[in-house]
Parts: sequence; structure tokens; C-alpha cells
Amino acid sequence: MKFGNPERVLQKMKRRITIEPIICHMNYSNRLGRNYVTGILGDKNNAVLSGCGKNVRKIISCMENCS
Repeated sequence: MKFGNPERVLQKMKRRITIEPIICHMNYSNRLGRNYVTGILGDKNNAVLSGCGKNVRKIISCMENCS
């Protein structure tokens, strides 16, 4: 069974390896809890929600400090 270009597959694996710890840390620090949606959709939702949570916390922090 072939998986396409081995260099391309390796490149994608390296990218995922570098991003996963960041998303995991953001999930923990932003209190997202358990991911109940499995698969690619669940991974995408966790990434988006982590980013949203981080941005909302930045906005609230800025509003508290500016007033």
C-alpha cells in the first residue's frame, strides 16, 4: 500500500507534531474540557474554540487594564 510522496507525508506529520502540544496547552489553560466530537471535525473545533477563548481573554484583559 502506498501513501503518496513519503516526503510530503513526513512533512505533514512534523507539522502535526509541532501543533498538537500548543493546542493541548490551550485546551488546558482555556478550560475547554473534554473533546466529545471525534475525528478531524473534533480536532478542528478544538483548535477554533481554543483560539476564540484565548482571544476573548485578551480582549477582557485589555478592557480591564484600559479603563
